[in-house]
Amino acid sequence: MYGIGLLGLLLGCAGEAPLADRTDGQVEVVFRELHRRIYGVYDLAPERDPVHDWLSASFAGEALTREYIEHFTTLTRLREEGMWVEPLGVAYDDVLVVGRSGEGVQVEAAWTVRGIVHHPTHEHERVNHYRAIYTVAERGEGPRLVGVRMKNVRRLAAEQPETTTFP
Repeated sequence: MYGIGLLGLLLGCAGEAPLADRTDGQVEVVFRELHRRIYGVYDLAPERDPVHDWLSASFAGEALTREYIEHFTTLTRLREEGMWVEPLGVAYDDVLVVGRSGEGVQVEAAWTVRGIVHHPTHEHERVNHYRAIYTVAERGEGPRLVGVRMKNVRRLAAEQPETTTFP
């Protein structure tokens, strides 16, 4: 009786299937979890270790290095100018597995990020739309984004509240 219970316990702890064996839908879910997390970096102070640690939960290898440099530089410049960014949400238009190779699984994604940019004297909404191809691969700590190829970045006009009166 204990043997069957222990076997069931061990099988329950076996973890998820390797990325290469997951369905496209499962890979798309993994991608969204890794990708959506990135925007939490804007809740951090521009300090090297916390920014790197945060991004390393989504990225690995050269992609981690590039993303770290980009986000750390952005956070530092924002702080120097007395600004900060408050992400309000990420909406995915498309997330599709477009290939599988020895490097990992390629995912093409289109998404929109909405946020508020806080300046010292004012704040305003910002809406950006992106399209990119990511490579998701297994690493020792689990699936990570290991490649990024941006295809398109557009700043969209933020929606203005409807009003019948003007100041």
